[in-house]
Amino acid sequence: MTKNELRLLVKVHLGALTDFPQRSILVQRNLRQYLTAFLKPSAGLMTYISFGSEVVTKNIEDFFPSLCRFLAVPMIQNGEIVPVRIESGDELEAGTFGILEPKPPVYRDRSRQIALDDIDVVLVPGLAFDRSGSRLGRGKGYYDRFLKKLKPSALKIGLAFECQIFDEIPADGSDVPLDLVITERGRVDESRAALP
Repeated sequence: MTKNELRLLVKVHLGALTDFPQRSILVQRNLRQYLTAFLKPSAGLMTYISFGSEVVTKNIEDFFPSLCRFLAVPMIQNGEIVPVRIESGDELEAGTFGILEPKPPVYRDRSRQIALDDIDVVLVPGLAFDRSGSRLGRGKGYYDRFLKKLKPSALKIGLAFECQIFDEIPADGSDVPLDLVITERGRVDESRAALP
């Protein structure tokens, strides 16, 4: 199956989900359980802001305040992702492709722009994932380019619904593998098993 064929298949699967907000709560719960054990309060966390049928992260600033030193979200500038620290969802507005991004006064504030080396954990969206960490995005390459720039110790976590998990998906040299994926059923990683 080609990447485009898989994208179409996953979009059909996601279109059939009528309870993705409720499933998102389960994914968030599993993520919080995992990060509580992993994160130090000094850690820097970056998350995507959900769009369409992605696992919901719009309330993430309420979900993780005690788990990390800062919360950053992506801002698209000159075709690249720039991490910007936010304090609340009120600092976001529709930006590139209609996805919520920091408002101009926030992203123009140099003190809000986060150095890549300060990111310890990044939550990554995608259309499809496999158990070895491969990820299929929407085809623009924003996240693959961004993930390559992070420090090697940065933990890369995909958030997904079970219908987005495959045994194997097409990947090439430009694709950056994730460390693990968390779904409504638990953690999925190279052990090829979903763990609570």
